[in-house]
Amino acid sequence: SKGKTPDPTDNLIKNNILYTPDSADICIMAWGPGALVAGGSDYNSVTNTFSVDDGKTKISLAEWQTYGFDSHSFIATPEELFVDPANDDYHLKAGSPAIDAGTTLAEVTDDLDGVARPQGSAYDIGCYEAVSGPVPPTADFSGNPTSGYVPLTVAFTDLSSGNPTSWDWSFGDTGASTTQNPSHDYTSVGSYTVSLTVQNAQGSDTETKPDYITVSEQPQTSCHVGAIDMGVTVDITWSGAVSGTDSGVTDSNGQVTFTSDRNKSGGTFTCTVDNLTKSGYPYQPGDNHETSDSITLP
Repeated sequence: SKGKTPDPTDNLIKNNILYTPDSADICIMAWGPGALVAGGSDYNSVTNTFSVDDGKTKISLAEWQTYGFDSHSFIATPEELFVDPANDDYHLKAGSPAIDAGTTLAEVTDDLDGVARPQGSAYDIGCYEAVSGPVPPTADFSGNPTSGYVPLTVAFTDLSSGNPTSWDWSFGDTGASTTQNPSHDYTSVGSYTVSLTVQNAQGSDTETKPDYITVSEQPQTSCHVGAIDMGVTVDITWSGAVSGTDSGVTDSNGQVTFTSDRNKSGGTFTCTVDNLTKSGYPYQPGDNHETSDSITLP
């Protein structure tokens, strides 16, 4: 009728990735079998729903192919095709079925990034051509342990991809290293942000992990002689009938013996523990059952 737009015919659909998350949606729809010339739609990544009668009837890819369309096409999901579809990175991932699966289109000389087509043995399907050969590295690392008491030694492991050739570590406490898998000593209490920059001939990348390492103060440990056993220095004071000071070191049984001077006249004298010394065990007098005792001689 007058003013009606004629149905399109002789369309060409090649080297496209066509996807819809709803399996009921139509991937390619024609107004009739003549709307596409035989072979005019091919070398595509598709879903499994088509129509040759303006959407009135839905058919599968296998049925669609009986009309002479998409004989080289295949069904694939975004996860199979792309690097990171969840974050809108639609470059073709390694092993993508779209790589080298297209047909030559002389009028298409490059992709959306300006990369020349083809890069491999054939055109890739989709708007991006997969780049073959070396790629820039992607930085990543781990540390073990990531928390502990001062001083804390952390072993760092490079987990970067892309075959980096150099490593630049920053440990967050002014420490640094260019070793691939370094070890670092943290000597002060605090939280430390760690960064790794990796590089190769194709480029560089940096991974930063805020407050990745946590270093805490050593817990205070009471000095109980019997529990520590040998090697504790005990300082005492004699007072009363006999006065003075003395010092001794505990034996393997956690014991130390002091002998007072002779006292012929008798009386009371008192032995008081003033201090216990052993590296790493600060003395806490209040934690002891007894620090002073008196003896009366006839």
